Amino acid sequence: MGRARAVKLLALGLAVAGCAAHEAAGPSKVEGGEAKINLLARGFIVKGEPVSKDFGYYAYLVFRDSGDSTRKEREAAIHAFHGLLKDARIAQSYPVDKKQMAVLYAPVTRELEPETEEKQIFDAYDYVYAKLLTAEIARSDARLPRVCLIGTGQPLQPGAVPLDLRVVELKGDAGAIEETVYRFEYELLTTRPLLAQTLLEKVRGFFESVGGFVISIGTLGGGATPGKP
Repeated sequence: MGRARAVKLLALGLAVAGCAAHEAAGPSKVEGGEAKINLLARGFIVKGEPVSKDFGYYAYLVFRDSGDSTRKEREAAIHAFHGLLKDARIAQSYPVDKKQMAVLYAPVTRELEPETEEKQIFDAYDYVYAKLLTAEIARSDARLPRVCLIGTGQPLQPGAVPLDLRVVELKGDAGAIEETVYRFEYELLTTRPLLAQTLLEKVRGFFESVGGFVISIGTLGGGATPGKP
């Protein structure tokens, strides 16, 4: 079995195992009402349409370049996005509360069906919306890669930079990019049911382990400080 295929099967197995455990034991609540992430799903966002604020964590597949020089990386990223993750609309039928779900969004020019083929997703990717969502982020930090995965505790909004934003470049061959997406899923699904801050620390650890970096970090006073390379 090839490496990419093995990774895909393991990732799907982890998602199913998370759902089964939840169904057997119920929501894993702790002091403060926080719960662990049991499932990472994929979703599509269309400019002008509302995005749910009820998920436990948000990630974005960001392409800021539509040229030939990044085509292989973008195709590989869409392949991993399509093959490793279930659509959020299907996943919401599982016995998992939204607060126990993370969603990886891809901006697209039109609403797509859950089982849309990966080539159709690639062709429908909305580069204009992706740049709009990340314009202020790019102004805040010139290191923002052309093809990357962004993670944050709240939905991205045009013209804003979330207080705690993590970025990792998607680079290398198809296997390397698929493994990066898989590792992101793994870190979310293996976080113990502790406070939300612990979950964020796990996610931060993932981004740092693959060469990611912080663009801004929220402070106790609600402000933000510049990130470090």
